[in-house]
Amino acid sequence: MIMIIVSAPADAAENIAKELLAKRIAGCVQILKPVESIYIWKGKIETANESILFVKLPKKNKSAAQEIIKEAHPYDVPEILSVNVSSNEDYRRWLYEAVL
Repeated sequence: MIMIIVSAPADAAENIAKELLAKRIAGCVQILKPVESIYIWKGKIETANESILFVKLPKKNKSAAQEIIKEAHPYDVPEILSVNVSSNEDYRRWLYEAVL
């Protein structure tokens, strides 16, 4: 099981979450908002109001999730961080059954 963390504008975040769930790539997506991001883009310090997605999915779905996120994301270089996670057995079983 992994969790992918993505920052995106609020409207894009909801669209990405719904697409990942509709295609049964992820079993759960949480959206944390609003988040202020401060970052360097093309040599300048930029600020943006964004949402953070926490996408929980089986590791085997990682590539499919990344492709969906890249396609649906409005940024040239979207943040797509993946983290191996462990969970209690009941949650893990539910997650895998959810994406079948």
